[in-house]
Amino acid sequence: MSSLCVFTLNSYNSIMRLINKNTLILYLLAVFIFIQVAAAVRRDPQQAAQLLQEKILDFKGAGVEKKVNTDYYDIEGVIAYSESLVGTRHAMGGYSRAALDCSGLVKLVHEKFDVTLPHSSQEQARYGVIISPGEDLKRGDLVFFHSTYETANFVTHSGIYLGENKFIHTSTSRGVCISTVFDSGYWQEHYLFATRLAD
Repeated sequence: MSSLCVFTLNSYNSIMRLINKNTLILYLLAVFIFIQVAAAVRRDPQQAAQLLQEKILDFKGAGVEKKVNTDYYDIEGVIAYSESLVGTRHAMGGYSRAALDCSGLVKLVHEKFDVTLPHSSQEQARYGVIISPGEDLKRGDLVFFHSTYETANFVTHSGIYLGENKFIHTSTSRGVCISTVFDSGYWQEHYLFATRLAD
């Protein structure tokens, strides 16, 4: 009886090793396929551009170009106030002169001039007339970016255009700072569109 138990136990252990080995092989195969597909998408800029356009259409389909109160909107005042915040540290969800995130900066400086915006880049991008890539930007336009961090939202970063290819925003590493939009590599690669709250 004991030899039968030993045989059964050995058989069980052999089967479990085989299952674990096969599971590991399948897992590694799945990871390899995922990496290959991701690399193929990255290698095909045309396919990536098409996917981005589809996401933009989906985003627009959920509602854009909402209006805001611009009765007392002072674009130069908004820009001057935002520039006074350069150096303010970054904090996710931050919404004060002590700490800001990107959408917190945009919301805070506009609120000072009676323009109410949500505290979310995704939702801020739904306000104002959309200025598509290739169109000339004006001082005060809001600029939006995608895929700057892992999230379910399509629009992940926002800032305020200052003119001369510069925008003010909040960076996780530098806090409120000024960067270039279209010749900096990173920001140009992640740029989506701009919106104009008032002419």
